[in-house]
Amino acid sequence: MAAASVGGVSVAQRAFRQHREATNASYRPRASLHSKASVRGGYQGLGDLEYPFHGWTAIVSRCGRIYYKRRQSNLSRIFADRKVGVSFSQRRVVMEGRSFAPAYWTRVAVATGLAVAVCNVLTTGFSAQQPAAQQAAPAPRVRFNTIAERFEKGEPSFNGEAWENLPDQEHSAFRLDDLEAALAALKPAGAPRPLRTPVVRIQYEADQDYKHVVKQLLDVGVMGIIVPGVETAEQALYLVRSMRYPPQRTTKPQFREPPGFRGYAPGLAVAYWGWTPNDYAAGADTWPLNPDGELMAIAMIETPMAVRNIRKILGVPGLGAILIGQGDLSMAIGVGNPGAVANHPEVEAQVAEVAKACVEMKKLCGSYQGDVNTRLAQGFRLFTSQRPKS
Repeated sequence: MAAASVGGVSVAQRAFRQHREATNASYRPRASLHSKASVRGGYQGLGDLEYPFHGWTAIVSRCGRIYYKRRQSNLSRIFADRKVGVSFSQRRVVMEGRSFAPAYWTRVAVATGLAVAVCNVLTTGFSAQQPAAQQAAPAPRVRFNTIAERFEKGEPSFNGEAWENLPDQEHSAFRLDDLEAALAALKPAGAPRPLRTPVVRIQYEADQDYKHVVKQLLDVGVMGIIVPGVETAEQALYLVRSMRYPPQRTTKPQFREPPGFRGYAPGLAVAYWGWTPNDYAAGADTWPLNPDGELMAIAMIETPMAVRNIRKILGVPGLGAILIGQGDLSMAIGVGNPGAVANHPEVEAQVAEVAKACVEMKKLCGSYQGDVNTRLAQGFRLFTSQRPKS
């Protein structure tokens, strides 16, 4: 018995068309690279997963619509032939004495398998992408070493503002208690990080063995070490190595040299910085050799020999800055009267030579003495004095 029909259209066909029209009204994917012409070529764009609500369910529905259109095209050709009888109740089509049912059900099976395969692939891909999409964007990195941060921005660093020149250990004996108190004051209770970058000038000269002192100061949270009397690149290199940990198997190749020899016991520094031990081990490296390093190796330039070697000294990987000690430089030149004359013309000439090398090599250059505005114009960006009042 033939299925009920209205106007030559079966109830099943009518219901399917209504479903198709409702689906088309609710689903409007954006234009695909696959045009309508491509349907005639044997393929068609199924949808765009860029939109979260145009997912695999819409694509499966589209697969069904594509198959239905092609089936309707086949049936139209069959009806036009007048030699074919169609029994919708038995789902059999006879064409010139041959049964069309096997081909029909083969196509149904192929379409169903295709839909299931597309569902599985796209569902798996969509589920795999969901966790990554739902992850919060990583918080922007906060640099602890404000000296490095300001220099990268082209800004000067003044003592008491961007960094803290801790109680001097070179010319003042018995000041370890003052150093400890100054460190504690830089991080009030509840503060997540020190208010300013702590830097200290040690009591040892560059030609002495001081690695144990550097290790102890870094292990309590100090971020910058100033070594007096650096005259050669080899002495600057020793400073850098004393501040670095030995390279590990996980260390990136570009950060392996020069190898450090600092011992590992940063418990107090970890607490002071507020980091985990592994984060500290990664971040406690010398800038700018490691762009993410937070430690600053600073060499003092105080003799004519150091000025002559300034470009070699500045070229040491991992050296963060140089500081000119104009008082000692004047004494080393011999222009004292009889004490230091920091602004002597010969001293200023050597200061200008150092500043020129720093600017040309894009290195951080600092000064203990001199007019701040003059030094800024020369290219200095690190000052042991406070910012002058405008």
